[in-house]
Amino acid sequence: MNAILAYCVQYNLNPCDVLFVSDIPGDIKHGKNAGVQTMGFTGGITERESSLRAAGADHCINRLLEILEKFG
Repeated sequence: MNAILAYCVQYNLNPCDVLFVSDIPGDIKHGKNAGVQTMGFTGGITERESSLRAAGADHCINRLLEILEKFG
């Protein structure tokens, strides 16, 4: 079982209600496989966004504060 999905099961979370943030394309793929929303964190590195998007990131941000701006 995918570790993200296992976490959802362990804490009785609906994957549709979970936002997973990572700067690693492989992690984004794991999030997509678990059925959670994914957010790629570029940290301001423009080249990183394309690989995160290619991995399936639902959203991409440059600063962590943008999470609040999008969902707060």
